[in-house]
Amino acid sequence: MIFVYKFTTNRIPVASPSIMETNSLDGVEIKFDLDNESNLKEIAFKVRGVEISYTDDKAIITDIPLIKEKVFKICCYLVNMALIQTSSDLGDPRKILLASPEVCSETEEEREIFQKIPRRIVQSVQLSWNITKKWDLTRYAEKYEKSAVYSTIADALRVNDEFLRFQQLYKVIEHCFSGSGKNLDKKVSKFLLQYDPCFTEDVIQGLRDLRRRMVHPDARDGHISAEKYGLYIGEIREKFKVLNKACYILLEHAPSVR
Repeated sequence: MIFVYKFTTNRIPVASPSIMETNSLDGVEIKFDLDNESNLKEIAFKVRGVEISYTDDKAIITDIPLIKEKVFKICCYLVNMALIQTSSDLGDPRKILLASPEVCSETEEEREIFQKIPRRIVQSVQLSWNITKKWDLTRYAEKYEKSAVYSTIADALRVNDEFLRFQQLYKVIEHCFSGSGKNLDKKVSKFLLQYDPCFTEDVIQGLRDLRRRMVHPDARDGHISAEKYGLYIGEIREKFKVLNKACYILLEHAPSVR
């Protein structure tokens, strides 16, 4: 199969537009699309030779983390290079992962399979702190002692990057509990279990370990850098939901804030 990911860019002028032909980087074909005024408007990433794999219900899978990671890493590289060279931001490379790639057959056998078997389309969803209630001004005075927590959560809401948002939101736990390592996990779990049975020590440790791997390049079990977004975003989003729930509880019920 052939996967094609398309990244619509902010338009910036390109030097020597005549050389903007299809190139290859790490096995991914890259095509730069310009408008009539030689401004970059889109970058297409084509991956050939993808083997067909199937879901349990026999649909063709088009969401493959290793391919997404490679394409995202290359896209990040190009966006970062453009920013450094031109001071112009091409846009958020994560956009390239918000929908499944265009998929087409590469052989006659694949064309026949495509006619018979549906493809499983997977679309990612941006997570956010969901607030749907009206602003309740009757309680603002009693919450002032938790102003640091409100500040931390608000800063997390202002961040569009999901890596940074998770790291910022985890600080809420550090505002409410002292300690580190498994001792911290035990304290947090014991408190949160009063309100939700999902917050076992293993779950809390999972949040702490994920944050540690994001923050520390020398993490013993592997650093999760922003360019690995495509590979780890599923895990980050699932654990963000858990962290999000924990922060709601702490905002309402944490006995003290440091």
